[in-house]
Amino acid sequence: MKKSILLIFGLLSLNAQTTTTLNNQSNQNINKNHKYEVGYSFYKNKNYEVAYEIFNALFKNNLEDKQINFYLGRSAFELKKYDESYSAYERILIKYPNENRAKLELARIDFIQGRYKNSKKLFLELKKQNLPKNVQINIDTYLSKIKKKTQKSFINGIYMFGLGYDSNINNRATSDTFYIPSNSLTFTNTTQDENSANIYGALFLNHKYQYKDNITIKNDFLVYAKAILKDSSKNIGFISYIPSVVVSHDNISIKYGVFIDFLRYDNTYYMNSYGINPKLSYIYSSKTVFGIGFKYKNKNNKIDTNKKRDSVYKSLNLNMMNILNPKYTLISNLDFENENKKSGILSNIDYDSKAISLLIKYKYSKIFSINPHVFYKYKKYKDTNTIYLKKQEDKEYIYSINTLYSFSNSWINKIDISHTNVKSNLDSNTYKKNTISISFMKRF
Repeated sequence: MKKSILLIFGLLSLNAQTTTTLNNQSNQNINKNHKYEVGYSFYKNKNYEVAYEIFNALFKNNLEDKQINFYLGRSAFELKKYDESYSAYERILIKYPNENRAKLELARIDFIQGRYKNSKKLFLELKKQNLPKNVQINIDTYLSKIKKKTQKSFINGIYMFGLGYDSNINNRATSDTFYIPSNSLTFTNTTQDENSANIYGALFLNHKYQYKDNITIKNDFLVYAKAILKDSSKNIGFISYIPSVVVSHDNISIKYGVFIDFLRYDNTYYMNSYGINPKLSYIYSSKTVFGIGFKYKNKNNKIDTNKKRDSVYKSLNLNMMNILNPKYTLISNLDFENENKKSGILSNIDYDSKAISLLIKYKYSKIFSINPHVFYKYKKYKDTNTIYLKKQEDKEYIYSINTLYSFSNSWINKIDISHTNVKSNLDSNTYKKNTISISFMKRF
């Protein structure tokens, strides 16, 4: 009897302890779930700092909980605590090796921290899974970015062909007669007033090799040809090669470039030139970029009768691009030029000039833009002209407008209209002309 009573009291005591333990566990679960919901609410409202603190506290008592680790990782990611975020997703994958959401987050962090090989491996594994379409699109986007980041060599270019019209192909002076002071005589302007259509084509190739993150080796090639339908003697052919090294640091990039050009004119090898052309760009803000460039060119005429025109050309260019708003961009240039003959006494070679130009890009829509352009140049020769007995001074005004229409990502139509007015203190050098051209460009 005594033993039975003791057994009954023991069972009652055990039952009371068990009930207390279950109640404590239930309270803990309720408290855990409440904190989780609060943390999730802060996360959804993008208050990542508070969400991170809550999930981090929950994690200390729930080391293997998948949801707590996931949102701890997401909150840490948004706060750029990438190492902590990475550890959270690794803990999930230890217990749940097929958890695609954790793999996706790991791949993203690998990409951000430059571990492109690991990132690509995870993204390719995920592509094999039956994931939602929008996730697949995001994975393809990341894989494309990884390809660009890891690819060392790039080739792209533009092919262009078009038709044009020039109202004054001979640059005929506006005056019908010229008074020549050296002879005290008046001469009739014998230059023919002629207009002509033309056809032209160009190919631009650009090769880039990413030597280091901040060092790019570039090779630019340009081939251009233009045929004047009424006068083949004015046909032009031009080839240019520009190798360069571009070094970037923060918001400054410097291009160390050299060049060599070949010009054909009148169906004859006319001239070659070579030199250096360094440039510096400074990104002042997200909307404003400043640039400065210097060119030194050695010009060599290949026709014997023109050898006395061999010269050295120098120029300094200052430019600025300013994005005024999403539709308007202003591009301005200021140029200083100087040319001096190497030998001889010709008076129409040595000069100094100053030029300014303003271009406004108006983006009417995603596929169509209108771009008015104004150019002014003042050119003063250094030597006294032996015929007019004074130093030549020219003022050149060009007013132009072009439109760009994109048929697709690769095909573009361009229309150019311009008026040129050259004023000079020498009557024989004053002329006007109008030009129009329609061209089609293909990117590749």
